[in-house]
Amino acid sequence: MYDFSGNTFNCSLCFLNLPDKYSDDDIYHVFVFLTSKRNTMICDCEQCDLKKLFFGAVSNEELQTICSQKEERNYPKGEVIIKEGSEIHDFIYMKSGLVKLFRQSGDEEQIIAIAKPYDFVSLLSVFSEKYYHYSVTALEDTTVCVLSMSLISGMLQKNCAFACNVITQMSKVSDAIIMNMLNIRERHLRGRVAYILVYFSETIYRQTVFDLPLSRKEIAAFIGMTTENVIRTLSEFRKDGIINIYGKRIEITNPERLRKVSMLG
Repeated sequence: MYDFSGNTFNCSLCFLNLPDKYSDDDIYHVFVFLTSKRNTMICDCEQCDLKKLFFGAVSNEELQTICSQKEERNYPKGEVIIKEGSEIHDFIYMKSGLVKLFRQSGDEEQIIAIAKPYDFVSLLSVFSEKYYHYSVTALEDTTVCVLSMSLISGMLQKNCAFACNVITQMSKVSDAIIMNMLNIRERHLRGRVAYILVYFSETIYRQTVFDLPLSRKEIAAFIGMTTENVIRTLSEFRKDGIINIYGKRIEITNPERLRKVSMLG
């Protein structure tokens, strides 16, 4: 029996359950080592893909600061994460889920982009404006990590490599939105619908069977067509043997042909 920090430590009941060849002294020293580390912050940011994508330029000390101040927030499907016109206080990135970025025009939505995990949903306005010019809503149950803008701004001023990474990510976000919109606009109706199906299949879900995260009306808003045209085109794809439709579930039965329609549409 050992007395450690006022508590009796019974090595024979040690949670480590080490083999018999280890003595009580061996186990006790392991216990002392583990207990000495009890105040060390263990941060899942160290294992997060975000560190590779974005925070690779920060020091361990800065990473620990991020870990101590970040906040994880969970949003169920359909809940608003960012409201157009709200003041910008936070730096937000997605850890899991799927969201849409959009602007409201009267009763109509203008969908800007679909964002997946480790996309930075606040980068479009966060350094240039005081208020958001778009909204973000969860298309699936979504978890985001939130950091204060004051923390990020301070790191930008002190860490040039980090600042360059931020600029790079901002450029990638802008380029992706621009290229996606151009890819849609240069296609005719069938090509636009096919492009969206290929996008969800190969970029978002990476499988040929998936539930459409957007309604027919939202797809129409995204690709600049009417809801009726979207419904009719999906029906034509089904009749042509390219897809099967089970409500919101889509099964792509002929991926090669769908890609061809997307490219030539």
